[in-house]
Amino acid sequence: MEAHFTPVRRHAEAGISIVEVLVATCVMAIGFIAVWTSAGQCIRFAQSHRETIAATETLMRRVEDCRAAGWNTIVSADSIKADILQSPAADGSYLNNLEEQITVTPYPAVTPAPTPIVVQRHSNGLVEIISQPTAGLYLRSLLAVRADLQVTWTSDHDARRRQRMYSTVISMEGLLR
Repeated sequence: MEAHFTPVRRHAEAGISIVEVLVATCVMAIGFIAVWTSAGQCIRFAQSHRETIAATETLMRRVEDCRAAGWNTIVSADSIKADILQSPAADGSYLNNLEEQITVTPYPAVTPAPTPIVVQRHSNGLVEIISQPTAGLYLRSLLAVRADLQVTWTSDHDARRRQRMYSTVISMEGLLR
């Protein structure tokens, strides 16, 4: 019987080469960058979502303000300016450079279309009447009007102007006079 000796491999005792260390470091760096990037995107998404929720809440409060104000208020540009848009929106503090606009038109639409009531609240708090019908009592004689509410703001994370709109029909019979 002849014995064969196999040489003992010394891989268990061998060190790690610099190339292996660099490759491992690059793989770890890529992993950390991926985690950091997705965390940043999640934060931006959450900020954008918070702004959208604040804008929606602002619109809903203004719709309720319009409905609660009464028929004579919603069909008068001066009353919208003084009673609805004079005070800042409750959720507006979450939105940069918030501007609000209320447009009131006849419902259903008539031909020829009269000049709508358009009242705007600027980001500095100034409220102005953009347009109103020449015959001030015209809208009061209608049974319903369409109110288009719009908020515009500057987004925190990318400085873009964003906009949210809501339209509703308000009837004379559905409100207290």
